[in-house]
Amino acid sequence: MSRFGYEIKDWLQDLLEILKALFPCGSVTGVPKIRAMEIIAELEKEPRGVYTGAIGYINPNGNFLFNVAIRTLVFHKQSQALYHGEIGIGSGIVWDSDSDEEYKECLLKAKFFLNPFPYFQLIETFWFDPKKSNPLLKFHHQRLVLSAKYFGFKLPEVLQTFSNFKKYISKKIPDQKKYKVRLLLHPEGKIDLSFLPYESWNKDLKVVFMKRDFDLGYLFYHKTTVRSNFEQALKKAKELGFDEVVFYDEKGRILEGSFSTFFAKKENKLYTPPLDLKILNGVLRKFLIKKGIALEQEIFLEDLKKFKEIYVGNAVRGLGKVEDWFIL
Repeated sequence: MSRFGYEIKDWLQDLLEILKALFPCGSVTGVPKIRAMEIIAELEKEPRGVYTGAIGYINPNGNFLFNVAIRTLVFHKQSQALYHGEIGIGSGIVWDSDSDEEYKECLLKAKFFLNPFPYFQLIETFWFDPKKSNPLLKFHHQRLVLSAKYFGFKLPEVLQTFSNFKKYISKKIPDQKKYKVRLLLHPEGKIDLSFLPYESWNKDLKVVFMKRDFDLGYLFYHKTTVRSNFEQALKKAKELGFDEVVFYDEKGRILEGSFSTFFAKKENKLYTPPLDLKILNGVLRKFLIKKGIALEQEIFLEDLKKFKEIYVGNAVRGLGKVEDWFIL
């Protein structure tokens, strides 16, 4: 870190000189800085523009704040409806840099732009009966609101409070029967509602355990329409004669089902996998943990026979006791 003093004469001109001296920073040029900039000037055919430059603001009192623009997308207007876009990705080279590793780093930095997630919606699925209160309904609303805020989805007025949410569903329900309700929230705030026949677990519930071979990153913690991996695994399970698939990881730790949470019972206590294994905090799971009925614990495939009973469960069907299971 360096500290220096400067006597200001021509405020604006001096500020420009300060910025010229400070930027670009070494992390975006490489070092030694002067020689690195000479090499950049020789190799790069055109100016970088704002990329690796400075973006900031100056207050009327003379205070200012600037930062370095990295991974910056710039649009240039070509016509009324057409824009030309450009994004800068790179790395600062030093004396011991490895060219292959630096290139891999550039690809990693660009991944957010080259491999974006598709357009998706948030999902909540719950049972609703005009004649009976659902104690889990408020947990569905809480999860939906938290996920909407996390992803920046517009939250319509009917979802902004639990009271509004409950009234909205009550007005939309077709008749006075118990339904499975599927709510989709679009990023722009649009809501799609489906009222489906209520379903229970099969009495002879069969489950197959499969290794999870996909990674959805932070989406594992949110219920969204990015579900093709889950749906494909469930389809395979049903083709094999099973009702549900439960995933496990490379260490043999049990994770979650395609549309359910996994529970194992021992000494009258339920145990369920912890959230840090990248699983959804299912509403039924959250409710049972809050009530002290279930505890978090890593459960390994090799330990399954040590438990008295195993279950899969979700907020619509409740807990379903597994009568038969198989490991793939």
